[in-house]
Amino acid sequence: KKLKVLFNPARYPMCYVEKGKATGVLVEIFKQIAAEYGLPYEFIRADDIDGYNRLREQAEADIVLDFSHSTDEAEILGYRLTSPYTNSSCSVITARDFTGTPQTAALISGSSTFNNIAKKYNPRIRIINFNTFGACADAVKAGAADCAYVYSSTAQIFALQDNRDRIKTKQLSGQTIEFRLAINAKTDMLLYGL
Repeated sequence: KKLKVLFNPARYPMCYVEKGKATGVLVEIFKQIAAEYGLPYEFIRADDIDGYNRLREQAEADIVLDFSHSTDEAEILGYRLTSPYTNSSCSVITARDFTGTPQTAALISGSSTFNNIAKKYNPRIRIINFNTFGACADAVKAGAADCAYVYSSTAQIFALQDNRDRIKTKQLSGQTIEFRLAINAKTDMLLYGL
């Protein structure tokens, strides 16, 4: 039996879909783990964050490869967590000339993690949600948002792609997201050792 593997397609560059195929840092790490243990698998396609959350909440997957929430949440959803297998620091993107405290933040829809980070820096910040990190960065470039909170690798990619030098990035001290595999409780217990 092939294991059904789910990931959030909006976690660029951690995991996303390109030309119809699963790709990204976490996807490549998972492929290496699966190859090392001889695990047959197939990726379950979620078209967006809402689809990912729906499939995750319905416990449709044997493995969620990018779980970053609490053990309690995992157990409520019917999953058990492995130890963290990687992490990502977080950064803020602002316009090149921005100074002061951001009043508006462009965030990826459905991300309690980035929402909490934004509220930590300004409890009254107004959140504007977008479906992709690219749209969050575009909102900052267009002046529709003061900042965007993203993975540091994502911020660096957008800064390098910004040929007109409109944005700057800053890594946030002490803001790290750990990624774990979430194993469906109905799946083989041996997978918890991955």
